[in-house]
Amino acid sequence: MQNPTQKVISFSEHKSDIERIKKSIEEGWAIVKLVPNKDRFIGLLEKISHAEDETIYIPPRKKIIVN
Repeated sequence: MQNPTQKVISFSEHKSDIERIKKSIEEGWAIVKLVPNKDRFIGLLEKISHAEDETIYIPPRKKIIVN
């Protein structure tokens, strides 16, 4: 299994930044980590492949919190 493609993002609450992130999500990217940093957010996006069995890749050492 190949690792999913990942990219780092940085954005603010400005409308153009939100639209850019929204477009990425519509293109099949998912936010897997998001951290606030002053007036911006730093995050990690992963390209999600739409598998037939609807599985999700979880990288090693990633914490999963279930409520």
